[in-house]
Amino acid sequence: HNLLLDIFSRKHKKSYFNDWIRTPFEFARQMGCYFSEKTPPVALREVFSDNMYDIEGFKPEPGQVVLDIGANYGDTAIWWSMIFGAKVIAFEPLESVFEILKENVEINGANVELHNTALGAGEEIVGYSNGYMFISGVSDNKITYRTESLDQHEFNKIDLVKIDVEGFEYEVLLGAVKTLGSLKPRLIIETHSKSLKHKCDSLLRSIGYNSVIEGRAFKPNIPGMDEVQNLYYSVS
Repeated sequence: HNLLLDIFSRKHKKSYFNDWIRTPFEFARQMGCYFSEKTPPVALREVFSDNMYDIEGFKPEPGQVVLDIGANYGDTAIWWSMIFGAKVIAFEPLESVFEILKENVEINGANVELHNTALGAGEEIVGYSNGYMFISGVSDNKITYRTESLDQHEFNKIDLVKIDVEGFEYEVLLGAVKTLGSLKPRLIIETHSKSLKHKCDSLLRSIGYNSVIEGRAFKPNIPGMDEVQNLYYSVS
């Protein structure tokens, strides 16, 4: 009898966990956003379960232009396009991730322009891939990318920019000083250490940005990343 209860309990817990892990897919579907089964559910959790970017003043309006730098599988890009009616320009360097990103955009018919490109300061960057994210110092699988700078691209307007590139945020900002200083979009940036946060903050303040909101922060168990935090900036 106890053995039967134990087996039932384990099966119940496994079933419950499997349902829980897929909740981001279900939340996304309820909002009218659909994702390929190739998309890891955890990649959708921040946007569709945790509502991480649902911040007043930092959501686009219909027809606005948004840059998603470090687009991953398209969670934010598709949310912005399908829910808010924004035109999204997405940059994602990892080829395997980019192919699924492209599939997700096609599934939704989202207004997302795709670039399989690493943005930075125009120099080479060396990072590591764990299969679905680009994180410096995590894996033995070293990857070298030649970056483009945002300033190499021409934009008539940009209303909002999100930068989440797993430790290379400062390099992206260095290559975007002209564009940010000229067009003055609102900015969401995820920094991956306290020192990186300080460097990015100093650079942004030097071109007229002010920190409006300090969002969620946590301490990951990853070498070189002592604090991950979302920061929200605008030009006063």
